[in-house]
Amino acid sequence: MNKPEPVKSFSEAELVLSDFLNHYATKKNQSPYHMDRLHALLGFLGVQHSKSLPTVDQKHSHYKKDVAHLKMVDVYRVLDLFKVTNQAVGHAIKKLLVPGMRGGGKNLEQDYREAVDSINRALQMIAEDDVDRE
Repeated sequence: MNKPEPVKSFSEAELVLSDFLNHYATKKNQSPYHMDRLHALLGFLGVQHSKSLPTVDQKHSHYKKDVAHLKMVDVYRVLDLFKVTNQAVGHAIKKLLVPGMRGGGKNLEQDYREAVDSINRALQMIAEDDVDRE
């Protein structure tokens, strides 16, 4: 495959970026051609970069979980996938995922306050466990 020509205009840059994003949305991988086009785009924009950009799978991989085998993901699946075992932390995460939107008359601020209360309880439990170990 020939090396792509340098990007020479903003309209071409827009097309390259659109093509690159469409490729990722459908193929979920990084072809050498699309990576070369991305590097040409970055060069045109004056962005300093390394030829060895991290792949989508490598960058922040600890925040990503494969859920292709699932039809849907709820908060309990998220907690399970990320190995959240502390119930107080899990309760805070649940509050923070949909603050003020679950009904029951609790608004955004109330959900944030309850999430903080849950995290504070988790911290208290850590302190209690540390005292028990002494």
